[in-house]
Amino acid sequence: MKKQLNYLICAVLILVIALFVSWRGGLFSADTARGVFRILADSFFVPGVLFMGCGLLGFASSKGTYDMISFGFGRMMRYFVPMMDKRKYDDFYKYKQRRDEDGRAWKPFLFISGAVAFSLSLLFTVLYYAV
Repeated sequence: MKKQLNYLICAVLILVIALFVSWRGGLFSADTARGVFRILADSFFVPGVLFMGCGLLGFASSKGTYDMISFGFGRMMRYFVPMMDKRKYDDFYKYKQRRDEDGRAWKPFLFISGAVAFSLSLLFTVLYYAV
């Protein structure tokens, strides 16, 4: 059920973004089918690329791509915030081991939802050129 909820939330967000972009693009004042398909293609392209990009960033993060940046930023912040533990991780090796023990799982619902929106954008683009 939780998996379906993630997809539902993504679908609602994609539709809201597409509706906003189509409203800004003048969908409701378009006078030809060609104009409507152009606006719909633009409307689904934007959230498709955003969600696919976020999904790919999540995939890269699940493989440990940003561990060094996270470790360095955490070390830097520990010097400026007095309440933080200064010696939480002595070195990057221990930090990396701890992150790997906690487990890393990629949740592809962002990427798949974005790919569906992008596919709709491609469909409307084909219809734009067909009309």
